[in-house]
Amino acid sequence: MQCYVCNSENAPEAIYCNHCGERLQTEQERLEEIEKQQAEEVKHKVQEIIAAQSPSFFMILLSPKGRVGRLAYWSAGVILSVTQAIGITLLESADVLLGVLGGVFMIASIWSAFVVTAKRWHDLDKSAWWSLTFLVPIWNFISGLELLFGSGKSEENIYGHPPVSNRAFEITGVIVFILSIAVVAYILFGDTYSSQLQPASSQFTSATPRPAASPTAKPRPTNTKESCTHWSKVTSSMEGRTMCVYGTVSRIYENNGAQQSYIYFGDVDEFFFLNSYTWSDIVGKCVSHTGTIKLNSVHIPYLMTGDQLAPCP
Repeated sequence: MQCYVCNSENAPEAIYCNHCGERLQTEQERLEEIEKQQAEEVKHKVQEIIAAQSPSFFMILLSPKGRVGRLAYWSAGVILSVTQAIGITLLESADVLLGVLGGVFMIASIWSAFVVTAKRWHDLDKSAWWSLTFLVPIWNFISGLELLFGSGKSEENIYGHPPVSNRAFEITGVIVFILSIAVVAYILFGDTYSSQLQPASSQFTSATPRPAASPTAKPRPTNTKESCTHWSKVTSSMEGRTMCVYGTVSRIYENNGAQQSYIYFGDVDEFFFLNSYTWSDIVGKCVSHTGTIKLNSVHIPYLMTGDQLAPCP
């Protein structure tokens, strides 16, 4: 039996080579080992080719050649939607440079949308001209479902090899989607606290700078406790009544956007004073005011005051 390491001849029944000590192999075993090595080499080369063919972000979004699968199409849709939203926001800016940048965003996103849609049709073994079906009612709905959920061809077609997924691109799409949902949720529900403070009418909004106010800048008639109602006793059923209300200030909320101040005596869902002035040094002090009880958009009673607040009777 020949040793494939040192090429020396050994007895047919020998297990190890008498010259180099290597374990002897039959011809069949040798062939199987060679085939196994070749298969490993081929596998390694295929993996290198696939890695080289994995499209980059810019190839997916800007190059019309090739094919894209469902995950890449979904990710591109999310990314391009956010890009267009940014572009629209920049276009509405009064700054010329930001407006130009917004235009660039919009042009790039429109081109990318066409490119990605065309390559998705290619993956379905159809021409990009199928995009024209979006102009036909009902058919456009069917085409949209096909692009979103249709299974691409697993074999090579006239548009190229089956698409190679770019995991980084797909993960980016997922992250952008989650962040978009979070932003939308914040816009819809994140300002609930301040929305409860807004009055039902915008007649109190002032576009002028907010001057500072003083609780005792001018002499005012002194009310007696018998004629003044504690803030905790004011309810929504008192809407329209003109009355004196007093209480100890617990907090002040400054809404600079609407140029309004909210003076609270308890929780935010209880009676408050509303005016268009800034206040200081009144938290913890007892103040009073006479006016007409109003209700805000969530039926919380309040009094509209001016730049003067009287001390408690």
